[in-house]
Amino acid sequence: MKIFLFIISLTFFAGITAQAQDEQSCSSAGCHQELMAPKFIHPAAEDDCTNCHESESDKHPSESRNDFSLADESPELCFTCHDDKEPDDTQVSIHPPFEEDCLNCHNPHATDNKVVLEDPVPDLCFTCHDDPAEIENVKTVHGAIFVDDKCINCHSPHSSVNKILLVKDDPALCLSCHNKEIKYEDKVIPDIASKIKDEDFAHPPAVDDGCLTCHHPHSSVNNFLLDDTFPAGHYADGFDGNYNLCFSCHDDSMILLENTDDATEFRNGNVNLHYVHVNKEKSRSCTNCHDVHGSPGNPHLIANEIKFGSWTMKLNYVADDNGGSCLPGCHEQKTYKR
Repeated sequence: MKIFLFIISLTFFAGITAQAQDEQSCSSAGCHQELMAPKFIHPAAEDDCTNCHESESDKHPSESRNDFSLADESPELCFTCHDDKEPDDTQVSIHPPFEEDCLNCHNPHATDNKVVLEDPVPDLCFTCHDDPAEIENVKTVHGAIFVDDKCINCHSPHSSVNKILLVKDDPALCLSCHNKEIKYEDKVIPDIASKIKDEDFAHPPAVDDGCLTCHHPHSSVNNFLLDDTFPAGHYADGFDGNYNLCFSCHDDSMILLENTDDATEFRNGNVNLHYVHVNKEKSRSCTNCHDVHGSPGNPHLIANEIKFGSWTMKLNYVADDNGGSCLPGCHEQKTYKR
């Protein structure tokens, strides 16, 4: 009698255990192992398939193969767990693939990519968006796209309280990285935040309008991710067409007029010293004298020093009420009076 009761009990608990295993993991039944084989597994799928699926048949598998349905449509089903991702009225921009269906980017079971993405970022992004590096005639590409979190460095993949899915507004977003010297490939990008910290000596567009006033955030056919032309080095081959970015705001008469009484304050009498420096065959770039983001205490964005290769050249600029003087490495001390 005791043996009989033991057998019944063993059968009963074995049935419960088997049922629990089937509910917890369909892959343990030997049917869906491939769904859970990759490295990164969706916790809801690992926990219990019935978190997302509902049975439509008493027998599984059935001949119809339509044994289960989703408990709700995506993205509503996803929001039952990921309620922190559900957009609200504060969101200014929503990523269209996310708004349509989370499965546009995520696998519901498992993948070899973080957060169960179908492909790694930025490859996943480039299935819809153009790869900035492959745009025709592109000259510069923003390195942020290829380091750390890639596109997610700057954009939310779901929704944002800022325009174009930015995680912060411009210029705060840009300066969260450009608040230190950055060494990238063969370039050294200076600390921009420190240059515009003192707004009295900062370039107004950088402070008032943001970095996107002059720079493209992804790639550009121009130097330095700029929206229009500007020389890369200390010199340019003449004036025409080389400084279009500057003269989208500034009046080009400050360069083109050989003599003037009012087009520029950088003149000796009526001799336009901008013309002398720039409007020639070997045109001196603006950055030979000016820091285009901001100057450490000098008016007119005049730099304290500039780099010529490995040499740091002091400008030794001194302003006065009627002009100023400079003593750089390229000529002896010269004074101008308006």
